[in-house]
Amino acid sequence: QAEEDTEESYDVPKAGTNYGFDEPQDNYTTNVVDDNYAANEADKDYRSQKVEDEGLQAEEDTEESVEEAAEDEAEKAYRERFVTSTFTVTGTDMYQQQGEAASWYSTATVTTTVVPNSLFCFALMMPHGYEKGLIMHLLRKGQSIFACDAYSVFSEKRIEISPGPPVPIYAEAMGSMKCEYGGPFHLALNTDVFVKAWRKVFSQGKFLKYGWTVKVDPDCVFLPNLLRQQLTHAHPEDNVYLNNCDQGLHGPIEVISVGGMMHFRDGIDDCRADKKMQEERSTGGEDVFLRHCLGFLEINRVDNFHLLSEKACFWEDPVHKGCVSGKVAFHPFKDVNSYFTCLDQATKVSKTKTTTTTALDH
Repeated sequence: QAEEDTEESYDVPKAGTNYGFDEPQDNYTTNVVDDNYAANEADKDYRSQKVEDEGLQAEEDTEESVEEAAEDEAEKAYRERFVTSTFTVTGTDMYQQQGEAASWYSTATVTTTVVPNSLFCFALMMPHGYEKGLIMHLLRKGQSIFACDAYSVFSEKRIEISPGPPVPIYAEAMGSMKCEYGGPFHLALNTDVFVKAWRKVFSQGKFLKYGWTVKVDPDCVFLPNLLRQQLTHAHPEDNVYLNNCDQGLHGPIEVISVGGMMHFRDGIDDCRADKKMQEERSTGGEDVFLRHCLGFLEINRVDNFHLLSEKACFWEDPVHKGCVSGKVAFHPFKDVNSYFTCLDQATKVSKTKTTTTTALDH
């Protein structure tokens, strides 16, 4: 049964565009309540931007580690196949709040060059149990996050997940991943664990090179190419995240634009200091914290109900009914056989179904 969200939500209402993603299926409505912190009506008066098509040269980094060298070669090959765009994020974000323009974020200038629908993906991996074996198998097959333009895996300690060739690949150490279970649904109270992971992502800085950052759970079947298709004409510099469920953002897959990531990076400490979110650490999981934090920081929500298929969203049940909805991700599949059965089903559907949900220019 879908989780009931009875408390006030921090979610920011989506901007005037829905990026071309379809509205929920008939008989469903979004069950999201406006937050006290968020603007009541978030109109898109986005930051000044300049987009110029130009060829992207591979960035030379003389200090990169041996582990990153192989990733950079793959990244370079991918980028050479696509048109790149340069965008400049600058100035003060402006939004309409109760009829009056309200500026809420300090001015900042950031210039970077990215492929607009490029993906930086990461996952957290428990050092023992099924997740390690599943991650290693996915890496060997080049699936899930390992089919993104760049990726990271984090765990309690540095763990080899591939001996190579060409070079060994490791999960990066992030410290303890232990958490308690509790709350009304006896869920993993893992907010602190994922806050550490997000801080690792921010300190790495890889996300700045890519249009979108995607957090994926190991047991979530994920098709990056479908997500790229949906984001073909989206603007990664926009201050947005993609809401994947009628119950509000759910954690198996979380997608944030590079513009949103910069705001999230600069505001995560404010979220941690918020009294209400502190109290929720004892009742909810990391996805509750994330959606409330993004709303608190007024990062715009854009509904995309073609992202996630799971029992808690729209009453879908891919485990028993198959991965045939044409969506980007399916959850949960905790062993190799069921994971790749789902992946095969989803891949066949994606090859035969005409894509009609690509993002629209706005």
